[in-house]
Amino acid sequence: FNSIYPRYQRPRFSALSAYSIPLEIAVETGTIGLICFLWLLLVTLNLGWQQLQRLRADRDLDGFWLVGAIATLLGLLSHGLVDTVWYRPQVNTLWWFMIALIASYYSPLPEAREDV
Repeated sequence: FNSIYPRYQRPRFSALSAYSIPLEIAVETGTIGLICFLWLLLVTLNLGWQQLQRLRADRDLDGFWLVGAIATLLGLLSHGLVDTVWYRPQVNTLWWFMIALIASYYSPLPEAREDV
């Protein structure tokens, strides 16, 4: 970003980044990087939603942890549309902690047994 932006910036104004996480990822990693990031989001949120449904069916109170983690991710993503919040280590650590929290609830679906 910093190598291309100076060509288009206004005089006496400097920006450290694009101030938009998806735009920053697209600029720095290209289309493939943006697709990989969107894939990570899709897989993580889908996994969180599936495990939340499982925990709700079991009436397990651990589902509240998943609700909090998913809400945190969505909040960071929505703020990331207009600001580069992930370049602060405290926020970045929170983001990856929530991803890890969702991933920790992974429980594979039971496989159907075939009687032989």
